Amino acid sequence: ADLSMSSVAFDIGSNFDTGIFGMVLGMCISNLGPDARYMGVGLDVQEGEGHEDEQHKTEYFPIPLTFRVGLMNNIVGSDKNSAIVIPGHRFTLSMDAINPLDYQLGGSLGMEYSWNELFFVRGGYHLNHDTAGLTAGFGVLYNRIALDFGWADYAILENTWQLGLSFNY
Repeated sequence: ADLSMSSVAFDIGSNFDTGIFGMVLGMCISNLGPDARYMGVGLDVQEGEGHEDEQHKTEYFPIPLTFRVGLMNNIVGSDKNSAIVIPGHRFTLSMDAINPLDYQLGGSLGMEYSWNELFFVRGGYHLNHDTAGLTAGFGVLYNRIALDFGWADYAILENTWQLGLSFNY
């Protein structure tokens, strides 16, 4: 069946530096927009001789509006905003709560260790998620080119490997 759907949606978010040992609060609303519905030739119905072709009408439905809130803190870092100051090292902890209106409340915990903002080691865990669980990875950033490698346990997909290459300009 040839179906399509189009809509316009906006994401809006903000970060707030609490001033408490480098703790940052972040918030985001994703998929803020009007309801959508399916359309296309896959919905065409031929009524028979002498009748005009018609199209099944589909109902409008809300796109998946999602609210997120998170906290991040550099426990160890090179600047005075970190709880512990150690030049050349950074250890960041983060946690998020994710509330999609069409699904159950979930969350995630994560951490990243960085040596001289050149080498990175990461780990995390998804809370109350139907497939995602433990995650781990590492990365290298050199001359504004980043190479990232990650692993995630997605239950039925088992071991999922991810590779990323990015350029900062």
